[in-house]
Amino acid sequence: MLRVDGLAVHYGSAVAVTAVDLTVPDGAVTAILGPSGSGKTSLLRGIAGLEPLAAGRVEWDDEDLTARPPHRRDFGLMFQDHALFAHLDVAANVRFGLRMHHLAASEQRARVAEMLDLVGLTDLAARRIDSLSGGEAQRVALARALAPRPRLLMLDEPLASVDRERREQLAVELHRVIRATGTAALLVTHDLDEAFTLADHIVLLDHGQVVQTGPAAEVWRRPATVGAARFLGVVTELTLPVTTGAAATPWGPIPAVGPTAWIGWRASDLSVAPDAPVPGTVTAVWFRRDHFLVEATTAIGPVTARSAAAQIVGAPVRIAATLGAAVVLPA
Repeated sequence: MLRVDGLAVHYGSAVAVTAVDLTVPDGAVTAILGPSGSGKTSLLRGIAGLEPLAAGRVEWDDEDLTARPPHRRDFGLMFQDHALFAHLDVAANVRFGLRMHHLAASEQRARVAEMLDLVGLTDLAARRIDSLSGGEAQRVALARALAPRPRLLMLDEPLASVDRERREQLAVELHRVIRATGTAALLVTHDLDEAFTLADHIVLLDHGQVVQTGPAAEVWRRPATVGAARFLGVVTELTLPVTTGAAATPWGPIPAVGPTAWIGWRASDLSVAPDAPVPGTVTAVWFRRDHFLVEATTAIGPVTARSAAAQIVGAPVRIAATLGAAVVLPA
């Protein structure tokens, strides 16, 4: 198990990461999630030993790795740009780490074949790297990182170089491959779909500090702060007084504490419906493949909701809400 205590990374007087604690259990996938500039990559590089630490410890199974160089930590690294060797073919790229571990030639061939089969690239073993698609290159990089059987796989924005249309498919493939090997993994990403597709556990980072950590489903359902909720997709917000343990929304009462509650919904939890209680006027419409997103002005403020059908800007609509999906925080 990876354990990080009080980790800090500084670049001169600039503080990139400060006082970060996290654990990655054996066989689990943890995603470090946050906006650009939040310190995610600096944290990953600090754990890998690629950046000197201003403070903190990195341990594996209670063994202190803080002073150990990167190549002796037994971590597999998969970088954002894949860092494949253009002068080597696919099989030779996958074999590279095995050669560094001085495995016998027969063991290398067997492991390369196993990895290429796992990532579905057996037929491309002799292909030049510069002839691969972005998704194929991503799978070669993953096979190369996993080939030496690292105790921890570290991935820095692994799908950043893949076009948006293929990201969802490749995230599912990545999930399958990591789970098939049983390797613990630490993933850095700013993409919500990528993080929640791949990870068992989420570490939400902002301005170099951990904002929230927990099981993926729990973090998604219960953001710890208003800032976290907004980053996690909450776009419709209300601030309401709390009376006798509940805040009165136009859709019904919601349990809350404190004198005032901040209540928010993701667009997926609000919908356009003919008999819904909240009237509004459409101000913008976006097509989202299998549905539409509708922004409307209402008496309670701007609202963004799903709609099964296209709406006309300026037309009246009515908005329904799933009360149980609301994010509720002290205002």
